[in-house]
Amino acid sequence: MSKLPEGITAQEVQAIGELAAKVVIQVFESGIAWDHAVTALGMATKSLAVGMPWEDQANRIDHAQKAFGIGFNQKVRIAYVDVSGHQIEIGSPDEAKQKLTVPGAQARIVFD
Repeated sequence: MSKLPEGITAQEVQAIGELAAKVVIQVFESGIAWDHAVTALGMATKSLAVGMPWEDQANRIDHAQKAFGIGFNQKVRIAYVDVSGHQIEIGSPDEAKQKLTVPGAQARIVFD
């Protein structure tokens, strides 16, 4: 498992998890196959590297690949927030699809 980059704040960890959860919900709602969704994430990663301003222009694709790898190597769990505000971890892909496609579903990606 890769460590998160040095200096990442608790707020950034929460924001990363929230963004990842939104992506997971979008994939479930779209009906796209999971492996095609992973391909789309790779394309989005490269698009961010190409389109975002960064000081070291020559190495941004390489940096993006490394950053993608750090995210991919995290231990993650998918959870949803029930109506009473409790976070409940999801145990299977079927449960994830059932819980996360409900209108207004709130998901969280929990990682160590």
